[in-house]
Formats: sequence, C-alpha cells, structure tokens
Amino acid sequence: TLSLHDALPISGLSTVPGAELVGNLLSLDHSVWFHRPFDANDWLLLDHLAESTSDGRGLYFGQIYRSDGVLAATMSQQSLFRVETWTCR
Repeated sequence: TLSLHDALPISGLSTVPGAELVGNLLSLDHSVWFHRPFDANDWLLLDHLAESTSDGRGLYFGQIYRSDGVLAATMSQQSLFRVETWTCR
C-alpha cells in the first residue's frame, strides 16, 4: 500500500480538494495495453482520469503518449481507499 500523503508531492494530486484526507490506497487490479513500441527512458505523457470515486473505491483510466504525440499504451486501474475522518475537539 502507498500512503497518499507520501505520494502527493510527486503525483500532482495535492491540488485535488480533500486529497489529504485519503489514507492508504490499495490497488485491486490494473491492466496495461501496449499499442506501439516506446522508449521508457524518453519523455512520456500520462493522461490519467478518475472515472469514478465513491464509497472507498476508485476506477481510473489513462493513456500514455510518446514524445511525438503518438498513443503508446492505455491503462485502467481499480483501487480501494479509506477516507480519514477528523474530529475537532
């Protein structure tokens, strides 16, 4: 599991409202479909979309593009997460 708090500075998720309330993330499954060859050492763009997040589960889809703009791979992932609840005293 990965703590979202630890991933926020590197993931860009720190701009999502309420992201700091999410505890550990668990990947239920993921798939990657490779469409064309690419060099993992080259610049790649990951376009990642949370299709649905509700009741502690998330479904995400994404595309990976090469530096020339060509689609190299498509991915999907399901996750399980717990939202932390805070009580003010």
